[in-house]
Parts: sequence; structure tokens; C-alpha cells
Amino acid sequence: GWIPEIVNPVSIEGQFGPMFAKGQTLWMYSAHLRWDFVKDELWTLFALGGVGGNFYDNTKFGSDFAFHPRFGVGAFYDMGAFLYRAELSHEAITFGVAMPF
Repeated sequence: GWIPEIVNPVSIEGQFGPMFAKGQTLWMYSAHLRWDFVKDELWTLFALGGVGGNFYDNTKFGSDFAFHPRFGVGAFYDMGAFLYRAELSHEAITFGVAMPF
């Protein structure tokens, strides 16, 4: 890690998937660095920064493409084979499951 007194690895991370909002489905994407701060064996807090955006194309709303900087904070909770993940960023509040490999 960058700070010798704590465990704080940095990872490169990408995300892609559907986001359901306003009666339509957007496709959300992100490429960012995630800086983890390991609190204990169950909890890991993190900060992230990079680029992201979304796009859609449908007959009801037309089409759109967005690209913007992406910054946020979040936490992982270790459940064994899976991790619960919560994240707060300027474009979304997300909850989900992560599987490290």
C-alpha cells in the first residue's frame, strides 16, 4: 500500500451493466482506480476515481451518450465466497454482490 501503517492496495476496476431508471434501461460503464482501506477481516472501505458514463437507444426516448469523470466512496462486507458492495458516487447509489477472482 501507499501508507505503511495501514493495508491500502490500489486496483484497476471496470464496470458495465444495465441501470433501470425513469421507465427505461440505460447501459452504464466505468473505468477507474479503486483505493481500498482494509478495516478488519470483514470490512473494507474504498474510494474510487476515473471515468464513466451511460448510453441508451430506444424508440420512446431517442438515444443519448454520456461521458464524465467518476468519483465515489463505498464499502465491501466479506461473506466468504462473495462480497456485498455498497457505493455512493455522483451519478448513482448502488448495492450489489462482488466475486473476487
